Amino acid sequence: MKKIFLILFLSTFLFANSVIYDFIKNIIGEKEYRINNKLIMVLFENENRFIVNNLLNYKLILKTLKKNNLLKLDLHKKRVIKINFIQMLMLTFL
Repeated sequence: MKKIFLILFLSTFLFANSVIYDFIKNIIGEKEYRINNKLIMVLFENENRFIVNNLLNYKLILKTLKKNNLLKLDLHKKRVIKINFIQMLMLTFL
């Protein structure tokens, strides 16, 4: 029973971790993510700060990226930007 609980807990933790980094990768792009991977890992190592009520705090994530010059918002020419938000819930077991 303890092993099952531990596996579920760790998988939830790893799932949360990958959701944050997947979101960042989608926002800044694959190339920028690979170039700045170590900085991103340091900035977002406390992922609990970026999750509120089991949901990503998009505003805080984007603010952190912009503050550290990882979010480039210079639109010199017209572009079409399509943003899809997918709500993902994390389950925690007591």
